[in-house]
Amino acid sequence: MVVSARKLGSLIFLAVLLVVIGYVILHVKEHERYDVYIVFTFYLNIGIFLIHILKEVSKRSFSFCLFFDMFALFFFGFAALLQFFTNQFIWRLQAESAEVLICNLIIFLWAVFFYSGRNVKIVLKGNDFNKKYTMRKNARYILCFFSIFIMLYYIKTIGLSNLFLRSTNSYGETVDTTTALLAVHGLRNISLYSLAFNIVYCRKQGKVDAICIIAAVCFLVSCFPTAVSRNVAAAYYMGLIILTFPKVRKTQWLPIILIVGLVVVFPLLGNMRNATSTTEGMEMVQGTSLGDTYLTGDYDAFSMIMIIRRYVLDNGATLGRQLLGVLLFFVPRKIWPTKPIGTGATVIGPVMSQSFANVSAPLIGEAYVNGGMLGTIVMGFIVGIMTGSADNKYWKTKDEFARVRMIYPFNLLQFFFMMRGDLLSSWAYFFATYFVGSVIWKLSVIEEKA
Repeated sequence: MVVSARKLGSLIFLAVLLVVIGYVILHVKEHERYDVYIVFTFYLNIGIFLIHILKEVSKRSFSFCLFFDMFALFFFGFAALLQFFTNQFIWRLQAESAEVLICNLIIFLWAVFFYSGRNVKIVLKGNDFNKKYTMRKNARYILCFFSIFIMLYYIKTIGLSNLFLRSTNSYGETVDTTTALLAVHGLRNISLYSLAFNIVYCRKQGKVDAICIIAAVCFLVSCFPTAVSRNVAAAYYMGLIILTFPKVRKTQWLPIILIVGLVVVFPLLGNMRNATSTTEGMEMVQGTSLGDTYLTGDYDAFSMIMIIRRYVLDNGATLGRQLLGVLLFFVPRKIWPTKPIGTGATVIGPVMSQSFANVSAPLIGEAYVNGGMLGTIVMGFIVGIMTGSADNKYWKTKDEFARVRMIYPFNLLQFFFMMRGDLLSSWAYFFATYFVGSVIWKLSVIEEKA
Protein backbone atom coordinates (compact mmCIF):
# COMPACT_ATOMS: atom_id res chain seq x y z
CA MET A 1 0.00 0.00 0.00
CA VAL A 2 1.40 3.37 -1.07
CA VAL A 3 1.14 6.14 1.54
CA SER A 4 1.19 9.75 0.36
CA ALA A 5 3.69 12.20 1.81
CA ARG A 6 0.87 14.13 3.50
CA LYS A 7 -0.56 11.01 5.12
CA LEU A 8 2.92 9.86 6.14
CA GLY A 9 3.45 13.21 7.84
CA SER A 10 0.15 12.82 9.68
CA LEU A 11 1.12 9.32 10.82
CA ILE A 12 4.48 10.52 12.11
CA PHE A 13 2.78 13.39 13.94
CA LEU A 14 0.24 10.99 15.46
CA ALA A 15 2.97 8.57 16.55
CA VAL A 16 5.03 11.34 18.16
CA LEU A 17 1.92 12.78 19.84
CA LEU A 18 0.99 9.43 21.37
CA VAL A 19 4.55 8.76 22.55
CA VAL A 20 4.82 12.22 24.14
CA ILE A 21 1.42 11.88 25.83
CA GLY A 22 2.39 8.45 27.11
CA TYR A 23 5.69 9.78 28.47
CA VAL A 24 3.94 12.66 30.24
CA ILE A 25 1.28 10.39 31.76
CA LEU A 26 3.89 7.93 33.02
CA HIS A 27 5.95 10.66 34.69
CA VAL A 28 3.30 12.75 36.46
CA LYS A 29 3.92 10.81 39.68
CA GLU A 30 6.97 9.41 41.44
CA HIS A 31 7.59 5.73 40.74
CA GLU A 32 7.44 3.38 43.74
CA ARG A 33 7.44 0.00 42.02
CA TYR A 34 9.44 -1.56 39.20
CA ASP A 35 9.82 -5.05 37.77
CA VAL A 36 11.64 -5.52 34.48
CA TYR A 37 9.52 -8.48 33.39
CA ILE A 38 6.22 -6.77 34.15
CA VAL A 39 7.32 -3.53 32.51
CA PHE A 40 8.34 -5.53 29.43
CA THR A 41 4.82 -7.02 29.13
CA PHE A 42 3.30 -3.55 29.45
CA TYR A 43 5.55 -2.12 26.74
CA LEU A 44 4.90 -5.17 24.55
CA ASN A 45 1.16 -4.53 24.65
CA ILE A 46 1.65 -0.77 24.25
CA GLY A 47 3.82 -1.38 21.20
CA ILE A 48 1.23 -3.70 19.65
CA PHE A 49 -1.56 -1.18 20.17
CA LEU A 50 0.52 1.72 18.86
CA ILE A 51 1.53 -0.20 15.72
CA HIS A 52 -2.08 -1.16 15.01
CA ILE A 53 -3.24 2.43 15.52
CA LEU A 54 -0.80 3.68 12.90
CA LYS A 55 -1.63 0.77 10.59
CA GLU A 56 -5.37 1.41 10.86
CA VAL A 57 -5.08 5.19 10.44
CA SER A 58 -3.01 4.66 7.30
CA LYS A 59 -6.04 2.86 5.79
CA ARG A 60 -8.99 4.89 7.14
CA SER A 61 -9.57 7.70 9.58
CA PHE A 62 -11.83 5.75 11.95
CA SER A 63 -13.06 2.23 12.59
CA PHE A 64 -14.09 -0.09 15.39
CA CYS A 65 -10.57 -1.51 15.35
CA LEU A 66 -9.02 1.93 15.78
CA PHE A 67 -11.30 2.70 18.70
CA PHE A 68 -10.34 -0.59 20.37
CA ASP A 69 -6.66 0.21 19.88
CA MET A 70 -7.07 3.71 21.30
CA PHE A 71 -8.94 2.41 24.32
CA ALA A 72 -6.41 -0.33 24.95
CA LEU A 73 -3.44 2.03 24.58
CA PHE A 74 -4.72 4.46 27.19
CA PHE A 75 -6.57 2.17 29.63
CA PHE A 76 -4.48 -1.03 29.44
CA GLY A 77 -1.27 0.75 28.50
CA PHE A 78 -0.52 4.23 29.81
CA ALA A 79 -2.99 4.37 32.74
CA ALA A 80 -2.34 0.79 33.86
CA LEU A 81 1.45 1.20 33.74
CA LEU A 82 1.22 4.44 35.74
CA GLN A 83 -0.88 2.61 38.33
CA PHE A 84 1.77 -0.12 38.48
CA PHE A 85 4.66 2.35 38.78
CA THR A 86 2.92 4.24 41.60
CA ASN A 87 1.51 1.05 43.15
CA GLN A 88 -1.94 2.66 43.15
CA PHE A 89 -4.31 0.24 41.50
CA ILE A 90 -7.96 1.23 41.63
CA TRP A 91 -10.45 0.23 44.36
CA ARG A 92 -7.59 -0.22 46.86
CA LEU A 93 -6.44 -3.34 45.02
CA GLN A 94 -3.11 -4.70 46.22
CA ALA A 95 -1.98 -6.66 43.19
CA GLU A 96 0.78 -9.25 43.28
CA SER A 97 3.34 -9.24 40.48
CA ALA A 98 2.00 -12.54 39.15
CA GLU A 99 -1.50 -11.06 38.89
CA VAL A 100 -0.24 -8.12 36.84
CA LEU A 101 1.66 -10.45 34.51
CA ILE A 102 -1.38 -12.70 34.00
CA CYS A 103 -3.60 -9.66 33.39
CA ASN A 104 -1.24 -8.49 30.65
CA LEU A 105 -1.29 -12.01 29.20
CA ILE A 106 -5.12 -11.98 29.13
CA ILE A 107 -5.09 -8.64 27.32
CA PHE A 108 -2.42 -9.88 24.90
CA LEU A 109 -4.41 -13.02 24.03
CA TRP A 110 -7.60 -11.03 23.51
CA ALA A 111 -5.75 -8.64 21.18
CA VAL A 112 -4.15 -11.46 19.15
CA PHE A 113 -7.46 -13.23 18.55
CA PHE A 114 -9.33 -9.95 18.04
CA TYR A 115 -6.92 -9.00 15.24
CA SER A 116 -7.12 -12.54 13.84
CA GLY A 117 -10.92 -12.35 13.75
CA ARG A 118 -10.78 -9.08 11.85
CA ASN A 119 -8.91 -10.84 9.04
CA VAL A 120 -11.77 -13.29 8.50
CA LYS A 121 -13.65 -12.28 5.35
CA ILE A 122 -17.42 -12.70 5.50
CA VAL A 123 -19.48 -12.25 2.34
CA LEU A 124 -23.13 -11.50 3.12
CA LYS A 125 -25.77 -12.25 0.53
CA GLY A 126 -27.73 -9.27 -0.71
CA ASN A 127 -24.97 -6.74 -0.08
CA ASP A 128 -24.99 -4.07 -2.76
CA PHE A 129 -22.63 -1.28 -1.85
CA ASN A 130 -23.71 0.82 -4.84
CA LYS A 131 -27.43 1.12 -4.07
CA LYS A 132 -28.83 4.65 -3.97
CA TYR A 133 -31.40 5.85 -1.46
CA THR A 134 -33.59 8.88 -0.85
CA MET A 135 -35.91 10.02 1.94
CA ARG A 136 -39.62 9.35 1.71
CA LYS A 137 -41.93 12.26 1.14
CA ASN A 138 -42.81 14.07 4.40
CA ALA A 139 -40.44 11.86 6.46
CA ARG A 140 -38.40 14.88 7.55
CA TYR A 141 -41.50 16.70 8.77
CA ILE A 142 -42.68 13.69 10.76
CA LEU A 143 -39.26 13.26 12.38
CA CYS A 144 -39.14 16.96 13.23
CA PHE A 145 -42.60 16.75 14.81
CA PHE A 146 -41.41 13.90 17.05
CA SER A 147 -38.32 15.93 18.02
CA ILE A 148 -40.48 18.87 19.08
CA PHE A 149 -42.77 16.57 21.06
CA ILE A 150 -39.81 14.92 22.83
CA MET A 151 -38.23 18.27 23.69
CA LEU A 152 -41.49 19.60 25.14
CA TYR A 153 -41.97 16.36 27.06
CA TYR A 154 -38.53 16.70 28.66
CA ILE A 155 -39.11 20.37 29.47
CA LYS A 156 -42.43 19.57 31.14
CA THR A 157 -41.10 16.52 33.00
CA ILE A 158 -37.69 17.77 34.10
CA GLY A 159 -37.84 21.55 33.71
CA LEU A 160 -35.91 23.64 31.20
CA SER A 161 -33.32 24.87 33.72
CA ASN A 162 -32.56 21.29 34.78
CA LEU A 163 -31.81 19.99 31.29
CA PHE A 164 -28.22 21.21 31.05
CA LEU A 165 -26.42 19.39 33.90
CA ARG A 166 -26.41 15.68 34.54
CA SER A 167 -26.97 15.98 38.29
CA THR A 168 -30.17 17.99 37.77
CA ASN A 169 -31.35 16.04 34.73
CA SER A 170 -32.85 13.44 37.06
CA TYR A 171 -35.69 11.99 35.02
CA GLY A 172 -34.63 8.42 35.77
CA GLU A 173 -35.00 8.98 39.52
CA THR A 174 -38.67 9.93 39.35
CA VAL A 175 -40.05 6.96 37.40
CA ASP A 176 -39.65 3.19 37.30
CA THR A 177 -36.56 1.72 35.64
CA THR A 178 -38.30 0.45 32.52
CA THR A 179 -39.79 3.87 31.78
CA ALA A 180 -36.42 5.52 32.40
CA LEU A 181 -34.73 3.16 29.95
CA LEU A 182 -37.41 3.94 27.37
CA ALA A 183 -36.82 7.67 27.83
CA VAL A 184 -33.04 7.42 27.56
CA HIS A 185 -32.65 4.73 24.92
CA GLY A 186 -35.78 5.46 22.91
CA LEU A 187 -36.78 9.10 22.92
CA ARG A 188 -33.28 10.57 22.76
CA ASN A 189 -32.36 8.29 19.89
CA ILE A 190 -35.42 9.46 17.97
CA SER A 191 -34.34 13.06 18.49
CA LEU A 192 -30.80 12.11 17.44
CA TYR A 193 -31.82 10.45 14.19
CA SER A 194 -34.26 13.22 13.37
CA LEU A 195 -31.31 15.60 13.29
CA ALA A 196 -29.01 13.08 11.58
CA PHE A 197 -31.34 12.44 8.65
CA ASN A 198 -32.00 16.16 8.27
CA ILE A 199 -28.27 16.91 8.25
CA VAL A 200 -27.59 14.42 5.46
CA TYR A 201 -30.62 15.60 3.48
CA CYS A 202 -29.66 19.28 3.71
CA ARG A 203 -26.04 18.57 2.85
CA LYS A 204 -27.15 16.72 -0.26
CA GLN A 205 -29.38 19.66 -1.17
CA GLY A 206 -26.57 22.13 -0.53
CA LYS A 207 -28.52 24.31 1.92
CA VAL A 208 -29.81 24.31 5.49
CA ASP A 209 -33.53 24.87 5.96
CA ALA A 210 -35.83 25.61 8.91
CA ILE A 211 -36.69 21.95 9.48
CA CYS A 212 -33.04 21.09 10.05
CA ILE A 213 -32.53 24.06 12.40
CA ILE A 214 -35.59 23.09 14.46
CA ALA A 215 -34.37 19.49 14.67
CA ALA A 216 -30.96 20.75 15.85
CA VAL A 217 -32.46 22.95 18.58
CA CYS A 218 -34.71 20.14 19.79
CA PHE A 219 -31.80 17.72 19.93
CA LEU A 220 -29.54 20.18 21.75
CA VAL A 221 -32.17 20.82 24.43
CA SER A 222 -33.03 17.13 24.80
CA CYS A 223 -29.43 15.86 24.75
CA PHE A 224 -27.19 18.66 25.99
CA PRO A 225 -23.64 17.25 26.25
CA THR A 226 -23.15 18.04 29.96
CA ALA A 227 -26.60 16.68 30.85
CA VAL A 228 -26.12 13.11 29.65
CA SER A 229 -23.55 10.45 30.45
CA ARG A 230 -20.17 10.73 28.77
CA ASN A 231 -20.74 7.71 26.58
CA VAL A 232 -24.01 9.16 25.27
CA ALA A 233 -22.54 12.63 24.68
CA ALA A 234 -19.43 11.29 22.93
CA ALA A 235 -21.33 8.83 20.73
CA TYR A 236 -24.02 11.29 19.69
CA TYR A 237 -21.88 14.35 19.03
CA MET A 238 -18.95 12.61 17.36
CA GLY A 239 -21.40 10.72 15.15
CA LEU A 240 -23.00 14.02 14.15
CA ILE A 241 -19.57 15.47 13.36
CA ILE A 242 -18.90 12.57 10.98
CA LEU A 243 -22.27 13.05 9.24
CA THR A 244 -21.99 16.84 9.10
CA PHE A 245 -18.41 17.02 7.84
CA PRO A 246 -17.84 14.12 5.41
CA LYS A 247 -14.26 15.27 4.79
CA VAL A 248 -13.49 13.78 8.22
CA ARG A 249 -13.59 10.42 6.45
CA LYS A 250 -10.58 11.43 4.36
CA THR A 251 -8.37 12.98 7.04
CA GLN A 252 -6.52 11.87 10.17
CA TRP A 253 -8.16 14.49 12.37
CA LEU A 254 -10.67 12.20 14.06
CA PRO A 255 -8.00 10.11 15.83
CA ILE A 256 -6.47 13.34 17.12
CA ILE A 257 -9.89 14.53 18.32
CA LEU A 258 -10.29 11.19 20.09
CA ILE A 259 -6.90 11.58 21.76
CA VAL A 260 -7.84 15.06 23.00
CA GLY A 261 -11.10 13.61 24.28
CA LEU A 262 -9.29 10.86 26.18
CA VAL A 263 -6.64 13.13 27.66
CA VAL A 264 -8.74 16.22 28.43
CA VAL A 265 -12.50 16.03 27.79
CA PHE A 266 -13.19 12.59 29.31
CA PRO A 267 -11.63 13.50 32.70
CA LEU A 268 -13.26 16.95 32.76
CA LEU A 269 -16.75 15.62 32.05
CA GLY A 270 -16.18 13.05 34.76
CA ASN A 271 -15.46 15.81 37.27
CA MET A 272 -18.51 17.80 36.16
CA ARG A 273 -21.06 14.99 36.45
CA ASN A 274 -21.91 15.75 40.09
CA ALA A 275 -22.10 19.53 39.68
CA THR A 276 -25.44 21.08 40.62
CA SER A 277 -24.83 24.37 38.82
CA THR A 278 -22.79 25.73 35.95
CA THR A 279 -20.61 27.71 38.38
CA GLU A 280 -19.89 24.64 40.47
CA GLY A 281 -19.10 22.68 37.31
CA MET A 282 -16.54 25.28 36.18
CA GLU A 283 -14.93 25.27 39.63
CA MET A 284 -14.59 21.48 39.42
CA VAL A 285 -12.97 21.79 36.00
CA GLN A 286 -10.46 24.36 37.25
CA GLY A 287 -9.54 22.09 40.15
CA THR A 288 -8.91 19.07 37.95
CA SER A 289 -5.46 17.48 38.05
CA LEU A 290 -5.15 15.49 34.84
CA GLY A 291 -2.25 13.53 36.31
CA ASP A 292 -4.35 12.24 39.20
CA THR A 293 -7.18 11.37 36.81
CA TYR A 294 -5.42 8.21 35.63
CA LEU A 295 -5.40 6.92 39.21
CA THR A 296 -9.17 7.20 39.66
CA GLY A 297 -12.10 4.89 39.03
CA ASP A 298 -12.55 6.23 35.51
CA TYR A 299 -9.43 4.28 34.55
CA ASP A 300 -10.13 1.09 36.50
CA ALA A 301 -10.25 -1.26 33.48
CA PHE A 302 -6.92 -2.97 34.20
CA SER A 303 -7.64 -3.32 37.91
CA MET A 304 -11.09 -4.73 37.20
CA ILE A 305 -9.66 -7.54 35.06
CA MET A 306 -7.51 -8.59 38.03
CA ILE A 307 -10.51 -8.35 40.37
CA ILE A 308 -12.64 -10.39 37.96
CA ARG A 309 -9.90 -13.02 37.76
CA ARG A 310 -9.89 -13.29 41.56
CA TYR A 311 -13.66 -13.74 41.48
CA VAL A 312 -13.37 -16.53 38.90
CA LEU A 313 -10.66 -18.26 40.94
CA ASP A 314 -12.94 -18.24 44.01
CA ASN A 315 -16.31 -18.89 42.35
CA GLY A 316 -15.62 -20.28 38.91
CA ALA A 317 -16.64 -18.79 35.56
CA THR A 318 -20.34 -18.04 35.08
CA LEU A 319 -20.43 -20.17 31.90
CA GLY A 320 -22.34 -17.55 29.94
CA ARG A 321 -24.84 -16.49 32.60
CA GLN A 322 -23.61 -12.89 32.66
CA LEU A 323 -23.69 -12.81 28.86
CA LEU A 324 -27.26 -14.13 28.83
CA GLY A 325 -28.30 -11.27 31.11
CA VAL A 326 -26.70 -8.83 28.67
CA LEU A 327 -28.48 -10.26 25.63
CA LEU A 328 -31.83 -10.20 27.47
CA PHE A 329 -31.31 -6.77 29.03
CA PHE A 330 -34.82 -5.70 28.00
CA VAL A 331 -36.53 -8.38 30.15
CA PRO A 332 -37.88 -6.69 33.34
CA ARG A 333 -36.70 -8.06 36.67
CA LYS A 334 -40.34 -8.55 37.66
CA ILE A 335 -40.48 -11.28 35.03
CA TRP A 336 -36.93 -12.55 35.65
CA PRO A 337 -36.18 -11.96 39.37
CA THR A 338 -32.79 -13.70 39.19
CA LYS A 339 -31.64 -11.70 36.18
CA PRO A 340 -27.87 -11.06 36.52
CA ILE A 341 -26.70 -7.61 37.54
CA GLY A 342 -23.69 -5.92 35.96
CA THR A 343 -20.42 -7.83 36.22
CA GLY A 344 -18.67 -4.99 38.03
CA ALA A 345 -21.32 -4.94 40.75
CA THR A 346 -21.27 -8.75 40.89
CA VAL A 347 -17.55 -9.11 41.60
CA ILE A 348 -16.57 -5.99 43.56
CA GLY A 349 -18.36 -6.91 46.79
CA PRO A 350 -17.17 -10.51 47.19
CA VAL A 351 -13.59 -9.74 46.11
CA MET A 352 -12.92 -6.30 47.58
CA SER A 353 -15.51 -6.24 50.40
CA GLN A 354 -16.80 -2.82 49.45
CA SER A 355 -20.39 -1.61 49.35
CA PHE A 356 -19.92 0.83 46.45
CA ALA A 357 -20.91 -1.24 43.42
CA ASN A 358 -21.17 1.30 40.58
CA VAL A 359 -17.98 0.07 38.93
CA SER A 360 -17.17 -0.91 35.38
CA ALA A 361 -16.13 -4.26 33.93
CA PRO A 362 -14.14 -4.06 30.68
CA LEU A 363 -15.21 -6.19 27.75
CA ILE A 364 -12.14 -8.39 28.16
CA GLY A 365 -13.12 -8.95 31.79
CA GLU A 366 -16.66 -9.81 30.70
CA ALA A 367 -15.23 -12.48 28.41
CA TYR A 368 -13.09 -13.86 31.24
CA VAL A 369 -15.90 -14.00 33.82
CA ASN A 370 -18.10 -15.90 31.36
CA GLY A 371 -15.55 -18.45 30.20
CA GLY A 372 -12.12 -17.94 31.72
CA MET A 373 -9.12 -17.88 29.40
CA LEU A 374 -10.96 -19.87 26.73
CA GLY A 375 -13.87 -17.43 26.87
CA THR A 376 -11.43 -14.55 26.40
CA ILE A 377 -9.97 -16.14 23.28
CA VAL A 378 -13.33 -17.10 21.75
CA MET A 379 -15.04 -13.78 22.50
CA GLY A 380 -12.05 -11.79 21.26
CA PHE A 381 -12.15 -13.70 17.97
CA ILE A 382 -15.93 -13.25 17.56
CA VAL A 383 -15.81 -9.53 18.35
CA GLY A 384 -12.98 -9.20 15.84
CA ILE A 385 -15.07 -10.86 13.12
CA MET A 386 -18.12 -8.69 13.86
CA THR A 387 -16.26 -5.37 14.03
CA GLY A 388 -14.17 -6.19 10.96
CA SER A 389 -17.31 -6.99 8.97
CA ALA A 390 -19.00 -3.75 10.10
CA ASP A 391 -15.93 -1.66 9.25
CA ASN A 392 -15.62 -3.16 5.77
CA LYS A 393 -19.32 -2.72 5.03
CA TYR A 394 -19.30 0.93 6.14
CA TRP A 395 -16.25 1.90 4.09
CA LYS A 396 -17.43 0.07 0.97
CA THR A 397 -20.97 1.49 1.01
CA LYS A 398 -21.23 4.65 -1.08
CA ASP A 399 -24.65 6.25 -0.55
CA GLU A 400 -24.91 8.41 2.56
CA PHE A 401 -28.52 7.38 3.21
CA ALA A 402 -27.58 3.68 3.37
CA ARG A 403 -28.43 2.22 6.76
CA VAL A 404 -24.85 1.42 7.74
CA ARG A 405 -23.73 4.96 6.83
CA MET A 406 -26.44 6.46 9.06
CA ILE A 407 -26.00 4.23 12.13
CA TYR A 408 -22.33 3.21 12.20
CA PRO A 409 -20.95 6.65 13.26
CA PHE A 410 -23.02 6.60 16.47
CA ASN A 411 -22.12 3.02 17.37
CA LEU A 412 -18.39 3.80 17.12
CA LEU A 413 -18.02 5.61 20.44
CA GLN A 414 -20.54 3.29 22.06
CA PHE A 415 -18.20 0.41 21.22
CA PHE A 416 -15.38 2.38 22.84
CA PHE A 417 -17.37 2.61 26.07
CA MET A 418 -18.41 -1.03 25.70
CA MET A 419 -14.70 -1.82 25.96
CA ARG A 420 -14.73 -0.09 29.37
CA GLY A 421 -18.06 -1.60 30.43
CA ASP A 422 -19.89 -2.83 31.98
CA LEU A 423 -21.46 -4.78 29.15
CA LEU A 424 -24.97 -4.89 30.60
CA SER A 425 -25.48 -1.13 30.35
CA SER A 426 -23.23 -0.36 27.37
CA TRP A 427 -24.85 -3.07 25.23
CA ALA A 428 -28.28 -1.63 26.03
CA TYR A 429 -27.15 1.76 24.70
CA PHE A 430 -25.44 0.21 21.68
CA PHE A 431 -28.40 -2.00 20.75
CA ALA A 432 -30.97 0.76 21.30
CA THR A 433 -29.09 3.16 19.03
CA TYR A 434 -28.83 0.49 16.35
CA PHE A 435 -32.45 -0.68 16.71
CA VAL A 436 -34.06 2.78 16.76
CA GLY A 437 -31.85 3.87 13.86
CA SER A 438 -32.83 0.80 11.85
CA VAL A 439 -36.56 1.34 12.44
CA ILE A 440 -36.38 5.04 11.52
CA TRP A 441 -34.27 4.23 8.46
CA LYS A 442 -36.79 1.61 7.32
CA LEU A 443 -39.70 4.04 7.70
CA SER A 444 -37.94 7.11 6.31
CA VAL A 445 -35.76 5.91 3.43
CA ILE A 446 -36.51 4.17 0.14
CA GLU A 447 -34.25 2.85 -2.58
CA GLU A 448 -34.06 4.99 -5.69
CA LYS A 449 -35.35 3.34 -8.82
CA ALA A 450 -32.75 2.80 -11.51
